[in-house]
Amino acid sequence: MSKRARPPAPLQAAERAQWTAVPTTFPTARPWRIVAALIPFPEQLAGQRIVDVGAGGSDAVAALLAAGADALAVDPRYRSFPALVRDAQAYFAAQEAAGRLPQAREDSAAAIAAQRDAFRRFSASFLDPRHRHRYHAAVATALPLAAASVDLLYSLDCITQYLDRDYDLLLAAVREALRVLRPGGRLALVPFRDDVFRLGYHQARHVNQERLLAWLDERALAWRLDDLSPTGLTGSARLVVVAP
Repeated sequence: MSKRARPPAPLQAAERAQWTAVPTTFPTARPWRIVAALIPFPEQLAGQRIVDVGAGGSDAVAALLAAGADALAVDPRYRSFPALVRDAQAYFAAQEAAGRLPQAREDSAAAIAAQRDAFRRFSASFLDPRHRHRYHAAVATALPLAAASVDLLYSLDCITQYLDRDYDLLLAAVREALRVLRPGGRLALVPFRDDVFRLGYHQARHVNQERLLAWLDERALAWRLDDLSPTGLTGSARLVVVAP
């Protein structure tokens, strides 16, 4: 797995096109509190190489660095910090005008304020010369990382939510994650088996996720689904895959 060739350029181009289609709807600044509740981080973070794929303006990597982790963020929008700021501000303004975040059951002024605060912390870390090498302008299907170099790679609302609309992109992103993970390292994807599937929405994503599980089984890769409903943050599950 670790010596597998990178995906072809057309596939990377398709992923970039997928990203550009959602700049003002992407939940771009997940606060660390939310990320920590949804991702199975190790108890001891110091020295752990942890990668956030599709990190956007989340302050999670800043928080992980403060805890001593060897943390990295990957997002193609890091090519232009001004454009990322513009898209984040447009997202915040749109949700404030609507009075709630997407799929929220109640007014979300506090949640939007928390995302604004997270984005400010992200910006400070991103612009800090000591941390600049921590933020990589790259796509999930072509990570700028050495093989077998990562302990935990996670993705919130990126590999699943957007890339899983195309099975080839989903599979390429998972294969690339497995390439960079150390043996026994973990891949965590949220959301998985979304609660909206039960309502008949996003059926292409549902089919592609089930195809991915079949692919994992065909290769005898260890995986599990964790129910995230007890967090109160989502009714969806979390897929965790263990690298061979």
